[in-house]
Amino acid sequence: MSQNSAEEHEHAVILLYHSGHVIAVIPQTLVYGIYAVLIPVSSYIMFHRGLATRARKILFGITIFMFLLSTAYWIASISTLIQLIQAWFLSVDPDTQTAPNYLPLFNALVYVNYILTDGVVVWRAWVLCAGDGRKALTMCLFMLSLVTISATATIAIRIAIMAINTQAGELFDQLNHGINVTQVEKPN
Repeated sequence: MSQNSAEEHEHAVILLYHSGHVIAVIPQTLVYGIYAVLIPVSSYIMFHRGLATRARKILFGITIFMFLLSTAYWIASISTLIQLIQAWFLSVDPDTQTAPNYLPLFNALVYVNYILTDGVVVWRAWVLCAGDGRKALTMCLFMLSLVTISATATIAIRIAIMAINTQAGELFDQLNHGINVTQVEKPN
């Protein structure tokens, strides 16, 4: 059964605003493009200076890992957008099409980047200020631990939500409540 214009309009509004796919992908692509240009430059600089120390090797590995994770997330976002457009607007029978549901898991996995960037900042602060402000650095380390726990819990809950059936009832509701607690932004 084909859609009428009201259903098409509803799907378009959801695609643009409510699920935020189109609105989110445009700036995300712009920022990712800048990131994709900066990675070869920063890699060249790091190789030129040398990766002789353990700290430089770790920093280089973290940089490449974060870029690969961001690349996977960007590809998943574009793929989801294309699949939604195909399912809602190009399919002969849109009622039988289902939207992809893996993007919330990628949203949670990107929190690993937050942990890594915060960890690098705390690490650098610890190296620079180790003798001056032990209490402040301990507080920073405590906050990093809270971010790590929150991100890990969000990822674990997203995996559990994907693994169980949405018809599981009370368990599904409890997991959704858990996402509301562990995740800063609105759940998908």
